[in-house]
Amino acid sequence: MKKRLFFCALALALLLAVPAAGADQSYADVPADYWAYADIQRVTQAGLFQGVDSTHFGVGQTMTRAQFVTALGRLFGWETVTPETPTFSDCAEPERWYYSAVE
Repeated sequence: MKKRLFFCALALALLLAVPAAGADQSYADVPADYWAYADIQRVTQAGLFQGVDSTHFGVGQTMTRAQFVTALGRLFGWETVTPETPTFSDCAEPERWYYSAVE
């Protein structure tokens, strides 16, 4: 299910007309001959995905809810909120990078 959500988000992202934002992002886990290389470059340049760290995109990893809602929020330009009292019991730490996106 999570893989389907990732590919759904990726497909939505690919529908955007995204101008090149500069040099390609190099990820150790995405070789230039990888089937999704160009698409991964495109969504990275568009700012929808940033990779799991500065050198890895996360190919083969399961997409989390936090990653999914963050990408959707970026894609649709949703405003994030940071309430003092969390709405979700499994996302109760305001200092986490995904807190506002999940909220």
